[in-house]
Amino acid sequence: MSGPGALQSAIERFPDDRSGNSGLALYLWGNDYSISAGRLRNLVVFFADIGVTDQSGLVAWAAAADFDRDFRGRVEGLGFAAFQRLGVRCGVDTVKPDVHTRSFCQACMGRRPTDREIVDLIVAGAARLGVPARSLDHLTFKDPSASA
Repeated sequence: MSGPGALQSAIERFPDDRSGNSGLALYLWGNDYSISAGRLRNLVVFFADIGVTDQSGLVAWAAAADFDRDFRGRVEGLGFAAFQRLGVRCGVDTVKPDVHTRSFCQACMGRRPTDREIVDLIVAGAARLGVPARSLDHLTFKDPSASA
């Protein structure tokens, strides 16, 4: 699948119901993540509504977007972690809170951090070290015992 409108064309081929979303997921990803396909539909509608219709528009949106101002509550089923993942995929110097970053930050902080604390800690630490946030993020995958 490639070219302008290819994703929209694929989405339109399958009905917006459980069976259609299963078919869409199988077509796009080779699995039966019908819930993810439904969320993708919602995400595509959201971006169309705000005029983001291509990769360059998505990258520009991600570079300027703020979760609370631009994303919170606007796409059913997608929250802060999904917003952060979009940023990462669009080249924003940030990280997505996940099990690895959570474990790393918890060992550093001595308590369970919030998703925002995870992002803030990793991004600030990377800036202080003069490395991209993704580089510090990748280190959280290495050796969990080294994070304490």
